[in-house]
Amino acid sequence: PKPLFTTMHATAPLTLHRIGCVASTSAVLGYVAHCVSPSPGFRGALIPLIMACASFHLVVPPIPQDLTYHKFADCRGFRCACGSSGGHTSQGGRGRLVVPNFGDVISNLIFFVGGMVGLFITIQANELGLAGAGAWHMTVCLPIFFGAISAISGGSTYYHWRPNNSTLFWDRLPMTVAFMANFSFFIDEYLPQSNIGQEAFPLLMAVGVLSVVYWRVTDDLRPYFLVQFLPLVAIPLLMAGYTPRFTGQKFQLLGLFFYIIAKICEDMDSAIYVCSGKRISGHTLKHLLAGLVPFCLARMLLIRQAI
Repeated sequence: PKPLFTTMHATAPLTLHRIGCVASTSAVLGYVAHCVSPSPGFRGALIPLIMACASFHLVVPPIPQDLTYHKFADCRGFRCACGSSGGHTSQGGRGRLVVPNFGDVISNLIFFVGGMVGLFITIQANELGLAGAGAWHMTVCLPIFFGAISAISGGSTYYHWRPNNSTLFWDRLPMTVAFMANFSFFIDEYLPQSNIGQEAFPLLMAVGVLSVVYWRVTDDLRPYFLVQFLPLVAIPLLMAGYTPRFTGQKFQLLGLFFYIIAKICEDMDSAIYVCSGKRISGHTLKHLLAGLVPFCLARMLLIRQAI
């Protein structure tokens, strides 16, 4: 399938409708930021971000969901000959189809396991004597992150069982929750004195969920694109420019590395499938690599020490 965000049309003309939508959205975000945060510094930091997002929506036309995205390279299903007089596979085999798109479906198991491991560690942080046990990120932020990772397993399985825009919504919804919870954790980790991570958490969660709802209602991926792209840019900048509260940065970098490679594999779905002799597709490999991210962060929690 074509990469999700590689097809960009020419700049759309500025209409009063588009300008009005962007202005009203910016005003709503500014008002929500004012309500959720008592910190003038946090509100001031949001101004350039809101302006940048507004400019993006003015310059870039709506990005509809490419329906070829649902056509994955590996469409092989798991079939069972028991209890069936047999449907035919595309290769001429017989049997009742039990699990369609087997590779992309079964590979979601890693998200459930990784999320549950991380959730157990955060819940048992005091008993395990972990650094930061009882802190906000350990009691609120990271449990939501690991819980969302486990939920991705169900949402992605549902989507790959029957790929279409309706089921894709349930795949992307827990992903945005995980994105925003993870982003809040990094903000809190590298900017602890300002409490921006805690203050931004409700707003980031709302923006993440609304970006998916907005796409489902309008078929416009621009907000969802920003929700995915901005943390990938901001997190390395935070790690490069600020001192964290705890050690364990090598596991944070390792998790970031796995996620970036997973996105590359997603865009090379068919190429990897062909190069592997049709043994594994790029999208299945994406699941396996992205599923290592929660294990990296869980390991980080077990070994880190306060700086």
